[in-house]
Amino acid sequence: MNLCLALSCLHFQVMSLHIAQHVDFGRPEQATISQMDNASTHLLVPQSHENANEHHISWMSQDSWIKLQQVRVQEGDGAKVQGRGINGTSSRFFLLPDSPTAVVYMTYRDDQFHHCQAGLLNTAFGNMFHTVSVRQLSNMPSFLPAGSIGKELLKISDAELYKLNDRINQEHGKPSEGAVNLAHALLLPLTIPELEHVWIIEDDFVFDGDSIKQLVNLYKDDKTDYMPVTLHKYEGWLAHHWGPWKDLEPLRFPKDKWHISFAPIMRVSATFVRHVVSEMLEHDFCFFEPFFPTLAKYYNLTVKVINEKFTKNVRWFPEWTEEEMSSTKEQQAQNISIFHPYKANQVHILPACSA
Repeated sequence: MNLCLALSCLHFQVMSLHIAQHVDFGRPEQATISQMDNASTHLLVPQSHENANEHHISWMSQDSWIKLQQVRVQEGDGAKVQGRGINGTSSRFFLLPDSPTAVVYMTYRDDQFHHCQAGLLNTAFGNMFHTVSVRQLSNMPSFLPAGSIGKELLKISDAELYKLNDRINQEHGKPSEGAVNLAHALLLPLTIPELEHVWIIEDDFVFDGDSIKQLVNLYKDDKTDYMPVTLHKYEGWLAHHWGPWKDLEPLRFPKDKWHISFAPIMRVSATFVRHVVSEMLEHDFCFFEPFFPTLAKYYNLTVKVINEKFTKNVRWFPEWTEEEMSSTKEQQAQNISIFHPYKANQVHILPACSA
């Protein structure tokens, strides 16, 4: 079956889909997709007696839970990564009963700041929170090795995946690793076929868990396919002065579909992911900020920007200082604490993360 045709048609399917892990996605004609239509495999995850409602995950199949636990095994020595198993009761997840949504924190650092920020998300979202990294950050909460998600599903080299995020200033880290993290995080709906949406958060944010939980809760019933922080058409000043437009020129997309987005935090749907994977496998691909919204517009997927209540302190530059963040929070009428960028966080610890 032609992979492009198969993947682009997946959003018309009404049953959960499972992409066999052993398939070599490097050649489109080799991809096989099977429907998970055996109701007996869709078992409830065992619940604890305490807080049983929060642990009720009726939409996830037993097969997917087994797969998730396999992915949580560290590569190399086969040891289990720290985190909860199926019966874990240390955290509650408030959305799972009616909203199959994952929250992903992408990083390649496990210092105190990043460990704390991941811990806040782990507390807020429980079993469907994941830290994703190409490095073996086994002490990070709910750690998923990026390679164990993607390498058996997507036969594209890390050098190719770098195109997804090749315009990041080198002085602020290792953009090639960030691009690979992003690519593998996108593949979670292929690993867990029942997933409908994935929130992806870069690691140069400052936030508290409640603010992110409010954001995710706001959109738990929203079916939008791609949700960035900002969205702009190819027109006016941007059409003539924003350099990365040229990355779209070799691709199939006509200029009336060209858009750019700013998305250090984003939400993507499983339908959107399948179109992205299809384009990445069949054609060249480029920097995600124009690639993602243009692809969504080309395939007539739904796009909307995240509510400004949550993103008004998300900017491209300059970096926030701790003093500025503290002052800004005091002046805000609503208690939302989400700030970007904060790239000096390797050496600074905010009071919210020092406890």
